[in-house]
Amino acid sequence: MPFGAATLSELAVLGKPSILVPLPPALGSSPQEANADMFGRKQAAHVIRDAGLKPEILVDRVKSIITSNTMLEAMAQAAQTFAKPGATQEIVDEVIKIANQRVASKHKQHSEGGSI
Repeated sequence: MPFGAATLSELAVLGKPSILVPLPPALGSSPQEANADMFGRKQAAHVIRDAGLKPEILVDRVKSIITSNTMLEAMAQAAQTFAKPGATQEIVDEVIKIANQRVASKHKQHSEGGSI
């Protein structure tokens, strides 16, 4: 199944270990590969390249993860390091702050221009 930033965000917030198979790049680099590599480097996920995906490899990875509580816990903790559950509110707060600054600036320009 294709995955994107939203899927990875959900995996992080829920602390779910994963096996990621990024879509190969059509032209240039693949954002899925970059995101998968980021999770892979932190050991939050196992990454299998599309070209290397074979049933026996996938089965082996699944077995190695689900049979090791230590690995499951380590991957879950690593995934949670990417979580930023308050990100939406932080973005909203910043947008409101910028909007308020622009409104204040326009009011100031208008009041200075009107007195001439």
